[in-house]
Amino acid sequence: MLGNESKWVNNACLVYAIKGLENLEYRPEEIQKIIRAIGRTFDMTSGSEAGQKYLKSPY
Repeated sequence: MLGNESKWVNNACLVYAIKGLENLEYRPEEIQKIIRAIGRTFDMTSGSEAGQKYLKSPY
């Protein structure tokens, strides 16, 4: 079950990123490149690591 839940959460994050990029009028090619990079990052970063990065981020 955890795998399916994790995939759902990752997909939800990608949708938020896509919508934000579209709102900023990024071109589809740029959005695709960014989404692929984010997707690869999901595979290399744990939820805990992501949380720590976010908390330390200036964004």
